[in-house]
Amino acid sequence: MEPNIIGYHSNTEDKANKFVNNGELAISPDTYYLGKGMYFWDNIGNAEYWAAEKIRKSKKEKKPIDKVLICRANVILKEPILDLTDSLTIEDLKELWISYCEKKKETKKRQLLGTIIDILMDFFPVLQEMKVSKCHGDYSHHKMAYFLDKYVEKLYITNNIKTIYCVRCKTRIADQRIFDTIL
Repeated sequence: MEPNIIGYHSNTEDKANKFVNNGELAISPDTYYLGKGMYFWDNIGNAEYWAAEKIRKSKKEKKPIDKVLICRANVILKEPILDLTDSLTIEDLKELWISYCEKKKETKKRQLLGTIIDILMDFFPVLQEMKVSKCHGDYSHHKMAYFLDKYVEKLYITNNIKTIYCVRCKTRIADQRIFDTIL
């Protein structure tokens, strides 16, 4: 049996239904985190937060979102994955970027991480085998859970680091379904 996690994805009703009913990945062109792919949180609380953010941010647009669905799916972590929670993988990615910049005579070496990942995925065949990426997002700008900061005397944990998965291939998804609706 291949390892997997239960992942949660928040999206519009149309995109969520296409994912659940047809297996269509809702690809984000993200450049800040892990590049192009469908993003999953590792817990429902983070997915609910993101659903509320989607609704809140859409109110500033011409076509606001009325409803967001949260999908639940098995994200299959079949090796190799691009695991940016591992410092050795980050070092390897840095070396690949330096190598790419030298080969292509890239003068703009400072780029957004997602842009770098997308460029490297297109350029190095070994990275194209990595259909899932993983990172920890720093959400320290959000308030700590009340119980943790008010009642725990010596705190060594935080809920401000969020684990995020990016899936680039539908073969790394199984058992997708609608989990919840946020209005």
